[in-house]
Amino acid sequence: MVSPRQFLNRRTIAVALAVCVLSGGYVVSTEEMTPFVDEPATVDVQNENNTTYQVTLYRTSVDSLSDLTFRYDMDNRTRYTGLGEVATSTRFRNLSVLDADRSTDATVPTDGSVSLTLESFEGSGTYAVIVETTDNRAVLTTAEYCNDDGAEFHVDIADRSASVSCV
Repeated sequence: MVSPRQFLNRRTIAVALAVCVLSGGYVVSTEEMTPFVDEPATVDVQNENNTTYQVTLYRTSVDSLSDLTFRYDMDNRTRYTGLGEVATSTRFRNLSVLDADRSTDATVPTDGSVSLTLESFEGSGTYAVIVETTDNRAVLTTAEYCNDDGAEFHVDIADRSASVSCV
């Protein structure tokens, strides 16, 4: 059971991470995220425009999509959304486990994949997305500059890979 103080501390760290990624262009060190992160892996990702940037993926146990919360930040305006909101939000589309036989509330194995698309905002901007479990353990953090059409994020939990692309 997570105490209210632990919850607030973890939430504060996660929010600070998003702000740091946006403002400073770097990923917060794993030491600063120790309370809720295990097995970090950083990969270089190259989008279709041949722009290379780093994505840090934190492996964690994700048992079901109902345990995931997508939190994103654009131009320092933080927004939070639960799974149900992601599926119906005008800001998001195409949230799915990459298995045609699974619904959005189905169990996601530890070797599963999750993807989502951010629809366009008012002009281009920097996106920071944190995919996390309900106990506030981060799965993915990244930032990317995209065109007006939005950004697509993909997390593969099995091999700790991640990709982001403009759409």
